Amino acid sequence: MAKAVEGAVPVKKAAFGGKVIKWSKVKDMKIGEIFDNKDCGMGEMIKLIWTFIKKNKINE
Repeated sequence: MAKAVEGAVPVKKAAFGGKVIKWSKVKDMKIGEIFDNKDCGMGEMIKLIWTFIKKNKINE
């Protein structure tokens, strides 16, 4: 069993297979740019977000 290190921050595993979306890589991007400033339903919104994430490789 590993010893606890004083002052160490415990690592929290992310959901969905440990993948983390690094929004800090696109912090200068406005949300309207992802959705092309159009109205959309929840399903279409999720597709657009994932397309954006994959295109900008911020989930690796």
